[in-house]
Amino acid sequence: MLSLILLSETLALMVAIFYYPRYKLTIFKWLLPFLLFILTVELIGTALREFFKLGNSSVYSLSIPVEFSFYTFLFFHFLQSVWSRRVLLFLWVAMFVFDIISNILHFPDIFDFKILLLGNILMLISCSLYFWELFALENEMSLLEIPFFWISAGVFLFNLGEISYTLLGNELISKYDTFSNFLKYFETILCVILYSMIIIAILKASKPIAKSE
Repeated sequence: MLSLILLSETLALMVAIFYYPRYKLTIFKWLLPFLLFILTVELIGTALREFFKLGNSSVYSLSIPVEFSFYTFLFFHFLQSVWSRRVLLFLWVAMFVFDIISNILHFPDIFDFKILLLGNILMLISCSLYFWELFALENEMSLLEIPFFWISAGVFLFNLGEISYTLLGNELISKYDTFSNFLKYFETILCVILYSMIIIAILKASKPIAKSE
């Protein structure tokens, strides 16, 4: 299952590299370093667990807030309403402050699921605000031709699925042996969906007629 996650992340990075000259003048140019970061984190986390038999919670404690921050940056760019941007900024600051406090208290031994939960909530609200603006505006372009629509849809589905088990964080840890296979399978599906939609977004942004900005 883990190999499918790495495969989807690697494929997304390869597509981002191949098409980079076509979208490098848009906001989507930041997808390339972001995807490189994601793949690097996944490889480090996998190596620590599989080859060195060490815990990797510290890696994800540092990387997950970066992931949420990157998506927040994209949403902040595409949201038009000042009110929506203020809500987004407030939620991001709250998550970031909590993350700093949590890492001071628990790093590097324990991954605090509350960070993941706050990030899930931040992303779901961000997606909802974006969808609300998108459907409220009169747009001649089909939604399926808007690159960021695909990213936001992927982020929404991923976080909607992930929040279903982050709410049970400590309970799942205590019964990890029972649910481990299901969680790995579920996480794999979510990752494949997310990175597939990011690939579609890159392809849409690479079209000469695509209005990426």
